[in-house]
Amino acid sequence: MVKMPQITRQGLIKKELPSFKEMQLYAEQVSEGWKIGRSPFMDAHGIKSEREYKEQCKKTGKIMRHAHIGYNSAEETIAAIQYIYRELQARNASLDRFGICLDVQMGVPEEQRQNIPRGAGLVFQSEEEWIRVAQAAPVMVHFGDNMIGTLNSIENLRLAFAAGGTTIGNVSHYYTYEYPFPYDLNLRTERMVEAFCIMGLYKDRGMLVHSNLDDGFGALFHDLADTLGWAKLEKHIVEDLIGAKLGHCFGNLYSDPVLRIAFSFALDDINGHDSCGTMIYGNTTDFDTDFRKNYSVTNGYLLGDMIGQIHRPTGHALNAVPVSEAARIPSRDEILEAQIMSNELERYARMYEPYMDWEKIESCEKKLLEGAEVFYHNTLQELDRIGIDLENPAEIMLALKRLGPDYLERYCGAGKVREEERIPVWPTDMVKKITKIKENALRHISQGELTGTRLVICSTDVHEFGKNIVGSVLKKAGASVHDIGTDASPAEIAETAIETDSQYIVVSTFNGVAKTFARNLLDTLGKYQLDVPVFMGGLLNENREDGNLPVDVTEELKQMGIICTKKAEEIVEIMKERNKTARDRKTT
Repeated sequence: MVKMPQITRQGLIKKELPSFKEMQLYAEQVSEGWKIGRSPFMDAHGIKSEREYKEQCKKTGKIMRHAHIGYNSAEETIAAIQYIYRELQARNASLDRFGICLDVQMGVPEEQRQNIPRGAGLVFQSEEEWIRVAQAAPVMVHFGDNMIGTLNSIENLRLAFAAGGTTIGNVSHYYTYEYPFPYDLNLRTERMVEAFCIMGLYKDRGMLVHSNLDDGFGALFHDLADTLGWAKLEKHIVEDLIGAKLGHCFGNLYSDPVLRIAFSFALDDINGHDSCGTMIYGNTTDFDTDFRKNYSVTNGYLLGDMIGQIHRPTGHALNAVPVSEAARIPSRDEILEAQIMSNELERYARMYEPYMDWEKIESCEKKLLEGAEVFYHNTLQELDRIGIDLENPAEIMLALKRLGPDYLERYCGAGKVREEERIPVWPTDMVKKITKIKENALRHISQGELTGTRLVICSTDVHEFGKNIVGSVLKKAGASVHDIGTDASPAEIAETAIETDSQYIVVSTFNGVAKTFARNLLDTLGKYQLDVPVFMGGLLNENREDGNLPVDVTEELKQMGIICTKKAEEIVEIMKERNKTARDRKTT
């Protein structure tokens, strides 16, 4: 039995929230007169929303396709959408939707954007740009990144409506996306719930709330059964309490085609076989720097996803990830290539589907569902024990955010407890992958090599895969690791380095701001009069002022004095050498 800590409602709800009825009333008032624009996709298919189209595809057995696009100007985005659509049409190939990768700056009001370094994503400069992107071609546009759940939920929702967007997210962003400046978390929570209420008011018009499980706590759990239970919890909040329609996305973090099928079916079960999923994403964590190897990853998971949709349609569009995505933002020709491959692969999926061992897959599905039910029940029970109002979605979501994924999995998880640890029902691929990479790295180091070494580690964005691996290896080497999490600001890093008397700073980055972040960090360290070596790893890239695709800035970072490395064991070796040099200086 895991002993429960003494958590109180006052510790989680530090300032009282409005009643749910007050938030519903505000949603009605603020959205009065909003109009939903019509897109060329709606006109081409005679529909009012993407959700209506998804339901048609489920009935006819058509496989929907999704592509993600992430250029930093509206003009480049429009040109790429039109080019890809035109080239696919010429080959009699289909693509149903584009996901528009909005920059983190879009998640805050315009007057606060100077407080966040601009990343590699798109920042709209006007309402007209929203509309022009959505009108670029007869393809549905999905607004999922940095929308609802941010500090700009309602204004972004209004603009998406006007552009004709009808699938809008992202529930998961509320839990994990943070900002490098102080803000009112209660207000953020209120506006997010009010935005979902507006989606509920327009539910009959086909509005669909999007949640990518792998953007939030779902990616941080060690047990896939807990991730499924979290999906059920989100459904309860968005559908049962708020009254909107929810569609989930998954797939970023594991490639096993059988498991992906089983998870898709299990999601359909928790939706009462009335799923209207947004998309099934591709797994880039299995990608290699050798792009040629990545074709097998894409084809492997995509084949399974197609077979699953043929056998039991859930409305999800399937995403063929370009082979370059883990290394940089793909070019439009690389996106096109992936979509051509996806279209060609479908005929093979239809050949395989009749010969699948569905009984085995359904046994996996059952195992996930049983674990999910335990997590769901335990979490609601724990919230009730703490005194959280289970009828107020804002209070529930705020409490869950403050409890965090580690707490929820440790004290509410589906797995059995052994020696104070919870054993996963179905360990995630991420756990297996981290373990494997750590084991490989630890072969090259000896335990205790960095004993006495103090360091600060963090990530510039929500992606913490690399940070977790490096942190684990450095701890194993004996270092005292002060992990300040994701979305860390330069000031937070500097202050933590002072408080902990750290000798090194280790930064993981993925969102295309490597050079800007490094410059700001070095400037901040200078203001604090700190001379602390900085390591950076991950995707060390950034947009040029005259370009729309991020380029590698490793050499520029090195010129600034940043130590750039891709492997945890290299960091250990460099720190060992520096520690030895420092000791030698003291003795001479």
